[in-house]
Amino acid sequence: MNETIQLIQIIGSPFDNKRSTISFTENEIKRLYLLAQKNKIGLTFLNALNDCNLIEKYSLTEVFQEEKKRYIEQCKTVTRISSLLNSIDASYAVFKSRMPFDATPNDTDIIHFGTKKEFTRIIDIMRENGYVEASGFVDSQQKMLHDAVLGGDLNPHPKVKDVYDVDIYQEISASYLHYITKGKIQTCVLKRDDQIIGSYKSLNNEAELMTIIVHSIIPEIINTLFVYYATLHYIKIMDNNQIEKFIQLIKDNHVSHCVKVHMTIVATLHEKAHGYLPDKIKYIIDALGYSNQEYNRLVQTNYTMPFKYSGKTLLRAIAEKMGEFSFIPSLFNQGIRMLHPKMLYWVVSQVYIRLNRETY
Repeated sequence: MNETIQLIQIIGSPFDNKRSTISFTENEIKRLYLLAQKNKIGLTFLNALNDCNLIEKYSLTEVFQEEKKRYIEQCKTVTRISSLLNSIDASYAVFKSRMPFDATPNDTDIIHFGTKKEFTRIIDIMRENGYVEASGFVDSQQKMLHDAVLGGDLNPHPKVKDVYDVDIYQEISASYLHYITKGKIQTCVLKRDDQIIGSYKSLNNEAELMTIIVHSIIPEIINTLFVYYATLHYIKIMDNNQIEKFIQLIKDNHVSHCVKVHMTIVATLHEKAHGYLPDKIKYIIDALGYSNQEYNRLVQTNYTMPFKYSGKTLLRAIAEKMGEFSFIPSLFNQGIRMLHPKMLYWVVSQVYIRLNRETY
């Protein structure tokens, strides 16, 4: 059986909480753990083994402790930046950084809803409070800072992401291309009180899931089991009214194609691993459609995750966004900027890298 399907069966589904009882060798489990790491769900996998009292059996005690420590450190990063932004009454939301299941994102993402002047002021305040701006070329409407108080000073900053890194966005964009219009989700911001993190602002479940899904296609062009499980858990906790709001939000933001192809992957994997399709997922697919192209490509890979989307899917996603009036200026701006050879090279190289890498 395919290792991706085995991994999914061991972790299980939030829709039934059933898990595989198949016995594995230590080497097989360690290969599955490497696959889980590649899919950004190393802790999720180890938690499933721990629930079955199998951590010691497979000699994973030390690794499990390291994964839990990394998870807690990322939570501390969210706590410190949220506390700072709350103290200055900033208009912000943490997004793509706190999941309804135990998993550790690469970093912490913040969307800022205020003016560019306020954005600049926040960056200055972050520097004054122990955040160090990462060097290198990053998206023009985003700043990446490292929490040197929690994670120590890194000079130079490594190219790989760090749980102490904070990406703060003035626009939800890839380079100059706004793939989500922040004004359309500002009303989705709410205050959460988390037992681990404390008080922080985030998007509601519908907007959060939408941004996670769209981000996996624009700009990442790759689907991981991290996004798969985020989808399952968010949909599981949504009631029927929230499901309807989720579908309408997707249509309003002109990202139906992104969600359609993603839900096709989710449905295919869930049905293959568990033998059925949850009613809520079926309802969303009935509302948004099904992607035969990406279904066939997934089957051709023998259901292997991470799954790389085709260039055609990326182009169709961008084409749909062109139906959104607020997207057009960012597309025009991107085109103008790419007349500069350095920007053109960077964009082309980034697309090439993302179409050919195994994960991110």
